[in-house]
Amino acid sequence: MLLQSQADEIQILPALPKAWNTGSVQGLMARGDFEIADMQWKNGRLSKLVVKSLAGGECRLRTGNALKTMAAGVKKSTAGSDYQYRFNTQRGKTYTFTN
Repeated sequence: MLLQSQADEIQILPALPKAWNTGSVQGLMARGDFEIADMQWKNGRLSKLVVKSLAGGECRLRTGNALKTMAAGVKKSTAGSDYQYRFNTQRGKTYTFTN
């Protein structure tokens, strides 16, 4: 409901229940040694996402709405109604995305 990681991609809020329209969660783990250190959503849309890289390497995210980031080298694309983000990470660093 909150996170799905498969096919080398982390999908954020893939099946959010309508009853959970607004909320937050911290500390979810995803494949590739990535931690969703902080995730917040409002009105069913992602408003903040902080990804921590525990091992370094490429991170690929998929979200249902567009996000902004100050992180360097983030490549953004669209696939249907989803947004995809692809970027290289360094071990121990965090990457923040906001709406």
